[in-house]
Amino acid sequence: MAGNVGAGAMTVAREYRRGNWTLPETMLLIEAKKRVHEERHPADLGLARWRWVEDYCWRAGCRRSQNQCNDRWDNLMRDYKKVRAYEHAGAGAEAPSYWEMARAERKARYLPSNLLREIYEAMGEIVERRMSFAGAGGPFLGAPPPPPMVSSGLVGVPMQASPLAQVQPRPLEDQEETRGSSESSPERKRLRLSLDGQPGSSTPASAAGHDDRHQEPQGDDRESSDDTEEYDELSGAIGQCAAILSGALESREAAEERRHREVMAVEERRSVAKQARREAGEQCMAGLAAAVGQLAGSMLALAAKHEGPAAPK
Repeated sequence: MAGNVGAGAMTVAREYRRGNWTLPETMLLIEAKKRVHEERHPADLGLARWRWVEDYCWRAGCRRSQNQCNDRWDNLMRDYKKVRAYEHAGAGAEAPSYWEMARAERKARYLPSNLLREIYEAMGEIVERRMSFAGAGGPFLGAPPPPPMVSSGLVGVPMQASPLAQVQPRPLEDQEETRGSSESSPERKRLRLSLDGQPGSSTPASAAGHDDRHQEPQGDDRESSDDTEEYDELSGAIGQCAAILSGALESREAAEERRHREVMAVEERRSVAKQARREAGEQCMAGLAAAVGQLAGSMLALAAKHEGPAAPK
């Protein structure tokens, strides 16, 4: 009990390693799976199987959790099954062995690209041991049940078909011919005439049947008229929907055309305004240059006037 409590305390304080599995860790996991059914003590029966694998790996220095061990084992088993199926399928063919192919060729054949041979062989040992264990410890199905006992007096006597099974049904054509001949016989005609004259005979029923058959087309006519009315209503509704849709499309096209005209008018006014500003700027610059020229001429004339005429020599 104290040992289990100590193990639980150690489990709480464990810090698991992350990242890819190394080859020693993988081989240790395979060894743990091999011994999981051999070294489990009665005190460990309450623990989960992968918890036992985790403890085994932890004692050997592999700091992985039970979930990591479970995921890694599932991946290994999937890769092993793919390679084993390929090797068995290509044993009698000319396909190259998995171990002779490069990584790119393995990927091209949808096979695991990095399964090592020692891992494959170790996995094969575990699978073979599990199959042998299942074959040795499987449930005994027993011998098949003995055949039913047959009386000695009936042995060797073939079963005879029932007389009813030997009676073959008459063909339909023969039955129709017999029915027609029986109906057309004189005795049947005389019996029919005598029955028609008696009260409660089947003649009114047949007449009623004829009346019903005559009334059925009237019901069909009413149904056809109802269908025609429904078809007309549906056609009218479809026509109204088409008219509404057409009007909406036309109004949208008109609105788009109007908006296009407005945009073009705005662009034209903008270009006219730009042209006017450019012309105004040019005129302003020309006027400024003329004013500067006139000012320069006036200043030169004023300077010449103040200096006066030059003295003769």
